[in-house]
Amino acid sequence: MTRTSTALLWALLLITSGGVTGVVADGTFVTMTAEVEPDQPTVDEKFSVEVTLESADGGKDSYAIEYVRLYDGPGDDAEELDEANPTGPFMPGTKRTVTLDEVEINDTGFHELRAEAVLVNDDDRRVVSIPVTVQVYRPHPLISVDTEPAVGNAWRTVDLTVANGLNESVDGVSVSVDGDGLQFRERERVASTIGPHEERAFDFEARPESPGVYDLEVVLTYEDRNGDLRRVEQTVSADFTEPDRPGEMRLTDVNLTTTADGVKIAGTASNVGDSKVESVVVAVGDAPSVEASGEGAETFVGSISANNATQFDLLADVDTEGATIPLTVTYRVDGVERTTTAEVKYAGAPGADAIELTGVSASASSDVVEITGSAANIGTVDAQSVVVAVGDAENVVPTGPQPEFFVGEVAESDFASFTVTAEVEGNETTIPLTVTYRVDGVEHTATTEVRYDAGGNEADEGAASDQNGGVPLSVTVGGALVLGLAAFGISYRRLR
Repeated sequence: MTRTSTALLWALLLITSGGVTGVVADGTFVTMTAEVEPDQPTVDEKFSVEVTLESADGGKDSYAIEYVRLYDGPGDDAEELDEANPTGPFMPGTKRTVTLDEVEINDTGFHELRAEAVLVNDDDRRVVSIPVTVQVYRPHPLISVDTEPAVGNAWRTVDLTVANGLNESVDGVSVSVDGDGLQFRERERVASTIGPHEERAFDFEARPESPGVYDLEVVLTYEDRNGDLRRVEQTVSADFTEPDRPGEMRLTDVNLTTTADGVKIAGTASNVGDSKVESVVVAVGDAPSVEASGEGAETFVGSISANNATQFDLLADVDTEGATIPLTVTYRVDGVERTTTAEVKYAGAPGADAIELTGVSASASSDVVEITGSAANIGTVDAQSVVVAVGDAENVVPTGPQPEFFVGEVAESDFASFTVTAEVEGNETTIPLTVTYRVDGVEHTATTEVRYDAGGNEADEGAASDQNGGVPLSVTVGGALVLGLAAFGISYRRLR
């Protein structure tokens, strides 16, 4: 074959399915193809064209690729868009791919480009070219990703936002995700339409094999205003590292208030971590003298975002002063349940030792003993509904005309007089006196035993007090009642 016929055959390149086939001087067939990446480039981004040259087996001569160029049009005066200069020989039976990755076209629509390669050796210089048709689109909607912090290999929310910056709506939107080392509950979300200049959020639940930063592969498909199906493939970084401070619950500003229904516990449930906590429940725990099963002993707080707080209220039954009330907080961080406990000290109801009996005297009149004195408020709160009464005891019966005396309200640092009567059998006995009153709706009761000697002899100082801790009172008929009330033994009960 002569060089003339060879040149003729070279000029008569056969265009075959995206490439051309030609013959060089030694009889070697060469195929040239081109691919556009991405296949739907837009005016706001650079794209690449991969040109592949393949030499058939059987040739003897090798060539060097002098350059590969891409032109904006078929003519000799077409604008050059990009050029690459690969090195090394192009041997028979081999394939070479050259990438032109700085291609940019600023006009939408179809463009007829031309890819050209020059092959040279010591004897020949050959040119191979093929047409490349590219459709350039308007910009795609933008994709952004935000990953919720989480601990361990917990499921996390991946917030994927599609922002349509175009002046027209996009329809039939579908978003799918994938990534090596990532597990998804669901991989695809859809939306019927996204209006012009609107955003649409798509949430995915993902779990990484281990904490770290992963490549998240996002595929967005939609129809543009012309009804053309558009497809966008984008790889974004998704941060699945653990937060420095995961969600953690603490109780702060806890206050106790004694009410007629029990001890009201109010405070703040605070999330001091950098991730959300969920299913938060605050409850009264079991402890001596503390009832944790009553109504209001548990409250559901719900979810608390990072570094945020909410209020809670509880109600506990507490039998004694000085009790320690445990408060248990259960919650979930990234699906993992956690528990913490705080303890608060209950000092007792205010006014529990407010009323004290002073200036007491007793006298016998016919068949009864009349006891008079004052109910003094030595506390710092007002007491309401103060009642002094004679209690039941051996040889003592509350009797008329006045077995109990309603004193009424006694303000702080004030006092009021009372008179009660009892029927006493025998010359010597003990008369119980009971004082009841209310402070802030809570009823308190104090009982003390008064030693009565009908013979006029002073009672023993060591006379026994009752089980409520009352200090004994020494009394003589017609004489002054000496009070040992430096400390009243006081208990209280709640109205139900």
